[in-house]
Amino acid sequence: MLKAFKLVCGCALLFALLLMLTGASALAAQGGRQIECGAATFDAVIVAKVTVGDMAVPCMPSPGPDGKFHEAPPFQADDDWLQNTTIYLLNRTEKPIAWFLVDIAFPQTGDGSKAMPQRTYQLTMGRRPSINNLDVDPRTGKRLDQTARIPLEFAGYRTLAIRLADHIEGIQSRIQDKLSVPVTKIRIGLSAFIWEDGMEWNQGGFFQFPDTAHPGQWMMMPREFFPGDLKRTEGVRGAR
Repeated sequence: MLKAFKLVCGCALLFALLLMLTGASALAAQGGRQIECGAATFDAVIVAKVTVGDMAVPCMPSPGPDGKFHEAPPFQADDDWLQNTTIYLLNRTEKPIAWFLVDIAFPQTGDGSKAMPQRTYQLTMGRRPSINNLDVDPRTGKRLDQTARIPLEFAGYRTLAIRLADHIEGIQSRIQDKLSVPVTKIRIGLSAFIWEDGMEWNQGGFFQFPDTAHPGQWMMMPREFFPGDLKRTEGVRGAR
């Protein structure tokens, strides 16, 4: 009975994988691509827009006739569309951001379950302020050296362009052993941001500040705390 159960589970897993690959192949054959970036009503940083080449493409979910939110519609693009993609982030706070982590997930590689984990490329830019740089190099026992990292220029109410072409080698190394077909869909997750004054924010979470009197501990801010403009959807004119 145990063997039969394992056989059924194995067949079900294989069938799910085949469905994913078949759907991806059909979408790729049609030239259809899709980007998801999620809703952002109360977020400190949002995806202001996404472009593929010179074309702006949809990524936000939108309400349908049934009142439910639906994924952004697919768009047409060539197989090399990913390296021609630019993600524009908008800092809706009045403070400059020093460091961030954005996740680029690939649904074709798995459904995110334990049996079928989904590959994600972790895109980081900038330098953590010294008070936030608590990670330790296991080889030296000292805090991680950030001198080689390029400082970030991401002022308050400004837009920052992330060109995936600058990260394409790292992206391909994360998925090349899992995908035998072109990438047709990505999900953009705004995972973590740190401001120059040490303030931190995770998507969907609260703002927090490092407790200078107790290193490694944090002071959580109330939900209504927001050092900026939640209604802002565009950066300052002329911003990079």
